[in-house]
Amino acid sequence: MGKMRLHKFLAQMGVDSRRKCEKLITDGRVKVNGIIVTKLGSEVDVDKDRIEVDEQVVSKNIPKIYVILNKPKGFLCTHHDPFGRPTIYDLLKKIRYKLNYAGRLDLESEGLVFLTNDGELINHISHPKKEINKVYIVKVKGQVSDNNLKQLKKGIPITPFFTTNPCQVILLKKYRNNSLLKIIISEGKKRQIRKMFAYLGFQILELKRTEIGILKIDDLKPGQYRFLKEKEVKELNNFLENKQDKKGNIVLSNKETGLIITIDGPAAAGKSTIARELALKLGFNYINTGDLYRYVTYRAMAEKLDVNKAQEMNNLSRKIVNKYINETSYHDFVSHLQSITEKIHSPEINEKVSFVARHPSVRKNLIPLQRILIQDGSVVVEGRDIGTVVAPYADLKFFLTADQYTRAMRRFKELRDKGYDISFQEIEKEISSRDHIDSRRKAAPLVKSEDAILINTSNKNISQVIEEMLKIIKKFYGKNKWK
Repeated sequence: MGKMRLHKFLAQMGVDSRRKCEKLITDGRVKVNGIIVTKLGSEVDVDKDRIEVDEQVVSKNIPKIYVILNKPKGFLCTHHDPFGRPTIYDLLKKIRYKLNYAGRLDLESEGLVFLTNDGELINHISHPKKEINKVYIVKVKGQVSDNNLKQLKKGIPITPFFTTNPCQVILLKKYRNNSLLKIIISEGKKRQIRKMFAYLGFQILELKRTEIGILKIDDLKPGQYRFLKEKEVKELNNFLENKQDKKGNIVLSNKETGLIITIDGPAAAGKSTIARELALKLGFNYINTGDLYRYVTYRAMAEKLDVNKAQEMNNLSRKIVNKYINETSYHDFVSHLQSITEKIHSPEINEKVSFVARHPSVRKNLIPLQRILIQDGSVVVEGRDIGTVVAPYADLKFFLTADQYTRAMRRFKELRDKGYDISFQEIEKEISSRDHIDSRRKAAPLVKSEDAILINTSNKNISQVIEEMLKIIKKFYGKNKWK
């Protein structure tokens, strides 16, 4: 096989998709000849080098496996669910090779899922640019009108900035209170069909995928799977070869699980306000990972712990993560954070949070919870080191900054409007202290990611910054998708 890029080799060996293999590398989980490699684009000699992922040698002699599964309702398309819910891999325990899936279905959907350890084929079949048709049978509550059908065929604005491509829609049957339809789409946005019908005011009762390209579910019962025959694999590869993009390029990433936009920057650069407004404009979820550190600080002060003691902060942050990963859903955790927003953004918390965040163990403990928070659909996520450590694989990264005086004045006005009795000099001192701590801490210091877009907000209002970011986003994702 000779020399090739490390992430490409891992994908070809079925470790995961190329994008996720890049994340394995940046997370420090890959070794080459016993040395951890974190630089993307690194080359390896696959005939000579010893390559490991999570201390397991990646073998070049694993046979390629191709599987079609009829996923039942109630099973997640994921390798591991932190809340212990059933996954599709619970149905595949007899297969001893690690398989990755192409074409995620949500918890309540059922039907065809294709799995393989052939990384290149996963990459080809998954990416939206391949425009591979996927067929769904959909049962909705209510009577679908001719006008509804026309809207679906033309394209639905599932967010203010994204309209689905035209698709094929066939009304199969009308019941007294329900309608049964066949939908054929070539896109794969998360929960796309559910969002399309929700826009029209319909509730989906049943959603089943029956075909992906030339793959068909046929007579497989829910929970059953079968292996593709050699002839079927050849036919599938031949089919995919005719599905290259217009330039014949191989697409390197799979955006099917949603788009991730990160916003980093120093204190009071406008991250929270701008991220929240941007998410609203795009119709994306909004997550502030910095609130996790504020929550740990809030709990530490409530429990009268010393924020300077690493062991106490390590124990507290670990306890919090274990509780919210194992005992509740992340939606509940987000709701809880929102209910105490004022408390965790008080001057007292502002003064102490950097002391908590500088502990390496705290930052390490919170990463899994931060990643769970950004896993659901398209998100705008903000926080220090979000684009360098927590989500280095993000689709688009922004780094907001402003001069220290401007940032201090913004924070002073914000707190004054909330009724806090605090001087500008105190705020300026706090901002200076946080800059010093954040930029010099040993664990994940605040730095601009090399691939982040820098925006100085010093002399700009919120609307101006949002407008600048939207122009970049539209250019990045293509004018044909953004209205």
